[in-house]
Amino acid sequence: MLSGSLVSALVLAITLPGQMQRFAPAPMTKIQGRIAAIGQGKVMVTTPAGQSWAVAVTPQTQMHVVGMAEPEALVPGVCIHFLGTVDKKQNRVQEKVDALTIFTLGQTADRMLGASSPDPSMPAPGTIAKEGPPRPQALPQSATAGKTPQIEAFGFDTQGARGKKPAKSKDAGPAFERYDIRGRVISNKAGKITISVPTQYFKPRLTLELAEGAKIAVDSTDGCMAHVGDLFEAVARQLGPGMAEASQVRVELMTRLGSGKKAKKAVAKQSAKKDKEVAAADPQPSAEAKPEAKATPEAAPVAPANPPVDVAKRTADILAAIDLPASDPNSKKASSMSLSGKPAIYCKNEPAKNLEDKFGPPDQKRKVAVQASGATWELWAYGPLLVVVDDSGMTRYYVNQ
Repeated sequence: MLSGSLVSALVLAITLPGQMQRFAPAPMTKIQGRIAAIGQGKVMVTTPAGQSWAVAVTPQTQMHVVGMAEPEALVPGVCIHFLGTVDKKQNRVQEKVDALTIFTLGQTADRMLGASSPDPSMPAPGTIAKEGPPRPQALPQSATAGKTPQIEAFGFDTQGARGKKPAKSKDAGPAFERYDIRGRVISNKAGKITISVPTQYFKPRLTLELAEGAKIAVDSTDGCMAHVGDLFEAVARQLGPGMAEASQVRVELMTRLGSGKKAKKAVAKQSAKKDKEVAAADPQPSAEAKPEAKATPEAAPVAPANPPVDVAKRTADILAAIDLPASDPNSKKASSMSLSGKPAIYCKNEPAKNLEDKFGPPDQKRKVAVQASGATWELWAYGPLLVVVDDSGMTRYYVNQ
């Protein structure tokens, strides 16, 4: 008869190898190829050898998207980085900008809005990063705790009173000075761009003009920019044959960002030209063609001037439209700002005009001042729902009272 300790030892000897094998970490692999399809949280990749991979992309995946862009990509809300000499009296960039980079906001110094002295060690604007994105030291925890990159340099006054601007030094410094500038586009009219830059060195609104043939690079962490056909490279943990979960992803755009609009316009122009050619070739209707019978329109019921609004349904519909997807790290996350005694929640960064187009004008609009920068934002009230709209017309946060 076997003793208890001997039985335990035999059980351990039998089960432990299987357990060790089952819980052993999956091997890491490098996957390179082109994007064949994009799904929810998954990218299908075809390697040069013809092998197919289904690569899972999670909120923890470090995403880096690089490429080049057309001037049409510089729409309101886009963040840009460039070097320029600022005329502080005219509040504009003195020379035409011939190189800039589109980037996404983040917690590192290179992904925050503002202005500083040029740093020769950083990648030059307008160039594609060959490896991963630059990783400067993140700001100290005390400087970033509970704050967002967009408003960390200045407070937020929700009572509508204008915030105090930083005191000006007696020595205002030179009227022209060169800066490394990271700002958000407010408008772009034929290459003449207005941006918002939270800084104490010059006024927060700055104008610049693009040089002809300006180099516009993309350095983003937004995987939504990727399309079928783009180059894909990942460091991933293999889960099975042809299946992996990516820890790092680098995508290189094969089509210039913003070129799709130009292509659509060209197609529309060609289509219109073809229609004119057909009309010129056969201007007369066919002899067999019969005139269409004209139906007498029935009188449509007149809608009430102010139809009743289902506030609960409208609130639910707006939240569904502006809430961040569950995969976003900031989904349902409270920011450092509070409205009506409640913390403001992060939402999608999209043109507020879309809300008006879809849900009608807000019940009330109220201006609020951003301290230190002097910028004025707005609160849009849809019943109990307050939506924060920044000075570039983009939605930023909300509070459901």
